[in-house]
Amino acid sequence: MNAARKNRWGHRDATMVLVAYRHGLRASELVDLWWDQVDFRTSTLHVRRVKRGTPATHPILGDELRALRRLQRLCGFEIDDEFELGRLPGSGADCIGDPKAG
Repeated sequence: MNAARKNRWGHRDATMVLVAYRHGLRASELVDLWWDQVDFRTSTLHVRRVKRGTPATHPILGDELRALRRLQRLCGFEIDDEFELGRLPGSGADCIGDPKAG
């Protein structure tokens, strides 16, 4: 986690590693996450599995919830936006999939 924080998109990368580790997500499942799959009110993550997996609802712990809220706030994402964690920005924006980036 500390290594993930030491680059240009440190908070995003550290949050991505934390979510993947806690919920056992494959890379394809991680980059396919949408903000509407995160329920901040009930602290749950709705996961759509690939490879014959069953969709599931996972609890989100406090530190993970704070990291996701911070990521959403820093990047200016709305509830219908995609995480797009695996794509590199071309504009030098601080967040992947940043709707404010040109």
